[in-house]
Amino acid sequence: MNKVSTQNSENIMGVLPENELLLSVSIPIMLSLLIQALYNLIDSIFVANFSDDAFTAVSLTFPIQMLMISVGIGTGIGINALLSKSLGENDLKLPAKLQMLVFFFLLQVHYYSRVLDCYFQRSSLLHKLMF
Repeated sequence: MNKVSTQNSENIMGVLPENELLLSVSIPIMLSLLIQALYNLIDSIFVANFSDDAFTAVSLTFPIQMLMISVGIGTGIGINALLSKSLGENDLKLPAKLQMLVFFFLLQVHYYSRVLDCYFQRSSLLHKLMF
């Protein structure tokens, strides 16, 4: 009985009321996104002091940066949900499969991001050579 009560006190998901739990989990995420947005705003102000082209470059990379962050967060949430479900069902084979799946998924994301990076670097280099 004592083991169960200590286990419940350590697991806030099963003990705290829903509103308290929602606030305790969501506030750090909101603060993280606020800090990221403020960083981008301050970076834009700083870079705008140098030139308009630099400000344009920073402004164009912001959506790409947010897309990469959202893909990472979405992948992490999905894998954590599958991992929690499989561990709750005592299925120990699925986490090993998920580990390999995530590894190959991240390799593909890395590969395609490098291909896009090389493409955009070449196109900007060609643009500089032409004009």
